[in-house]
Amino acid sequence: QKSYRPKHVSRGRFAGLGLAGTVVDTKDERIRIALDIDRNVPTGDYYYPWYPNTGNALYAMPEAGARAVLYFPDGDERNGFISECLPENKERDSHRDRCLALEDGNLLQLFDGLVSFSRGGASNASLGDGSVSIGTSGELLLSAQGRVRLKGKRIHVYSEDEITVYKS
Repeated sequence: QKSYRPKHVSRGRFAGLGLAGTVVDTKDERIRIALDIDRNVPTGDYYYPWYPNTGNALYAMPEAGARAVLYFPDGDERNGFISECLPENKERDSHRDRCLALEDGNLLQLFDGLVSFSRGGASNASLGDGSVSIGTSGELLLSAQGRVRLKGKRIHVYSEDEITVYKS
């Protein structure tokens, strides 16, 4: 495969370099990227390997249009690899906050002090510092092998139609 070198980087400065860009295409476990340093214009047909920094946990290939970083571990640009995507929301700390958004609308967010899951916007659950929140546009079922216990200074349950509590 032909080597690719960004126009504005000399060979001696590759080791340890990370360049941001936009994913142009993917093929198998490899990614073609248009780098910001090249004004987001694809300048070659070289596909770099995808080595996610999460390993196999929460593994997902970036899609075309995603922002990513191309890293160079040494002075040879052919050894470059892509290991992380950049968050779309630049106000969040990209080294601590993580988000996995799927095409069907499902969402997993891992933020400092909050873990949130959403099922296409119809159902969601979040665990925060001192809070648990569950919401759904459909039925909500709580079940357990043993007891289900709700304890707090105030427990608020609301329904437009009815609330049924029973012991079997």
